Formats: sequence, structure tokens, C-alpha cells
Amino acid sequence: MPGAGARIGIVFAGSIGVALVLMALGGFFSSDQVGTQARVRQALPANEQQPGADRDRIAVITRATALRATPGGRRLARLTPKTEFKSAKVVPVIDERDGWLKVIAPELPNGRRGWIDADAAQGGMVDYRLRVDLSGRRLTVLRGDRVVRRIRTAVGEQGTPTPTGTYGITDKVPFTDRGSPYGCCALALSAHQPDTPSEWSGGDRIAIHATPASESIGRPVTLGCMRVPDRDARWLMRRIPLGTLVSIRA
Repeated sequence: MPGAGARIGIVFAGSIGVALVLMALGGFFSSDQVGTQARVRQALPANEQQPGADRDRIAVITRATALRATPGGRRLARLTPKTEFKSAKVVPVIDERDGWLKVIAPELPNGRRGWIDADAAQGGMVDYRLRVDLSGRRLTVLRGDRVVRRIRTAVGEQGTPTPTGTYGITDKVPFTDRGSPYGCCALALSAHQPDTPSEWSGGDRIAIHATPASESIGRPVTLGCMRVPDRDARWLMRRIPLGTLVSIRA
């Protein structure tokens, strides 16, 4: 990405694609990267589930399936068991109807939801949730209704603001290159940046990631991503499961 540290690291795909493929081939991604096992609970049968404020439902895609506009309706996209970054495909579940699950997936534009056949996924629960306050430039981690960590973050600058809404964590990506503009690691979100600059040749995915430009943290300087200190990024990588909901508010 051209320019200096003030504009390092937004939009997640594109320029790091080759590195991700190499890391996947090198064994940095595991087949069980759904999240910390102690924090992902096997789902109860649908008629026994009572998701409350302390946990959210997820679906781990186990076979290729269509993402549809309505239960059994028009096909919008195709989901497979692996993401483009070689993680397990895990999507937040926000509703269920007659054997269909309404999910948040990066294959759709921000704010749009789709439905999948419940038989194409394995259910589970996560008990973490992330909230981002853009005006306060702070990321808050909750476990149930308890705040467990507050993290200062850089956010999108004027012209390329961080998109608001509710998204899911799709990938947890480690980096071994000391010169990486994403620091040690990144958590990719289902969110897209709709306002990518014309000169940007990368993708449009948003992430929460570390950065070598520590002076930028707490400032509106990115193309949409949220930069956090390295120690906090490592903590998020260890603790936060795939499929965790991330609510971003102005």
C-alpha cells in the first residue's frame, strides 16, 4: 500500500493473499480453528436452545451449501467448509425457521443476511462478543454480560470510515514476517469497506489487527480496519472464537 504508517493496513485481502496461502501451506492454519474449545459449546437440539445475553449461536459449515435470500428461496451465494484464508467456515446464526438458519456471511454486502440449510452445518455456541465505539476509538470485549477487556483502537479516517453494523469474525490469521503492516496477527471480519480509494488494489475486507505503527492507535487514520496494540491482538487471537459477533457503532 502506498504511503506511510498513517495509511497502513485497511482492507484485509488483496496484498496479503499470497502470504496467507503460503502460511496455510506451511501449517499455520489448523483444521479446528473454530476457537478455543472451552469457549465453543456444542448446540442443544433446536427446541431446547435458549440463547441468552451470555452466548450466541454459530454454525460451522460442514458441506458446500447455497446461501439463500429466504428459506428455500433465491440463491445468493455458495458457502464451502473453508474460507478463502483456509479457516473453518463459521458463521453467526441470528434466526432459525423450519430447518433453515439465518446467518451473517462475508459473501453478502454489509447488513444483508442469508439463509442456509441447517443440515449443512454443525451448531455451536460462543460466549464472547465484541463492541466497537468508533467515536470513543475503543473496542470492548464482553463475556456474557461482563466486560473482560477494553482496547484502544485506531479506526477509519475521513473518506474511508470503518463501516458500522453487526458482523462476524471469519478468520484468525497469524503473520511471521517482521515487516508485516498487520503486525503479529489479524482477525478478519465479514464486513466490507464500500469506500475503497481508487488507487487501492487490494480487497475490501475489514479486520482487527496489530500494527508496527503504534503511534496511530487511538486515531482515525486507517482505510477502515481497526488497529490495536500487539499484546491485545495476541490476546484476541487466543481467546476469541470464529463466529463471534462484532457490533460496530458510531
